[in-house]
This record gives sequence, C-alpha cells and structure tokens, in this order.
Amino acid sequence: MNAVVVKGNMVGPTLYYGAGAGALPTASAVVADLIDISRSSQVPPHGFVDNKIDSIPVYKIEDAISGYYLRIRVSDKPGVLAEITKIFGDKKISIDAMLQKEPQEHESEADIVILSHLAVERDINTVIDSIESLSATIGKVIKIRLEELSK
Repeated sequence: MNAVVVKGNMVGPTLYYGAGAGALPTASAVVADLIDISRSSQVPPHGFVDNKIDSIPVYKIEDAISGYYLRIRVSDKPGVLAEITKIFGDKKISIDAMLQKEPQEHESEADIVILSHLAVERDINTVIDSIESLSATIGKVIKIRLEELSK
C-alpha cells in the first residue's frame, strides 16, 4: 500500500491511501490500455491530450522549508565542532539539538548529529557543502528532512 500526505492551508494534513504499483493494479492498467488501443487508433500518449492540461508550476525542492537531521563523520580533534557551528551561524541557521559521542579509546573518528530549526533547503545544502570541504570531515554528510504534520 502507498500513502501520500497533502497539507492544505484550510484543511491541514490529509492522507491519501491506496494500492501501489503491485501485480494487480499494474495488470489492470495494462489491460485498460490494451482495450483503449483496440477500440481506437487515436488514443493519446499517457491517456490524455496534452493541450487539455493546465500548466502547473512545480515546487522546487531547493525552496522547501524544513528542519533537518544531519549526521557528520569527523576526525576527533579540537576545534572541529566550532568550525561546524560557525558554518551554521554564517548562514543564520539555528541549531535545535546537537550530539557528539565520545569515540572509543582506539578510534580517531567521531559522529556529530545536528538537528536544525526550520531552514531553506538551498541554505542547508550550502552548509553541507561547506562542512564536507573541511579537512576534518570524513565522507558525505547524511541529510534527512524533518517534517512536522501538526503545524
């Protein structure tokens, strides 16, 4: 089963739920397409006429506003956390929570987890690029959007 949550100004979050592209829904769509083709050779591609569709602007993900979970693997050395938090401050992105676990005795790397307050995705991506360019950063920063359905 698949579900999609749509948030409207007046109705708040609404949930649409139904069968996904499994065997039966896919077979039903294929048979329906074959029946349409056999009835007429004038079936438009994708089952609709292009000039009958209104143009709707697509929301760019770079404009999304969300909180973010970031996990950053770094070399365990003094000053790294200060460099990272300065990058956030320079972009005026507030940090909601932060955790850095002490590495084991034989390890020289640590994970830093940061939860941001609401920010524009474009700005978070700039922050991530800056963090990944630090000499102490190991690998890629893991980013997950934190959606809130209650607001």
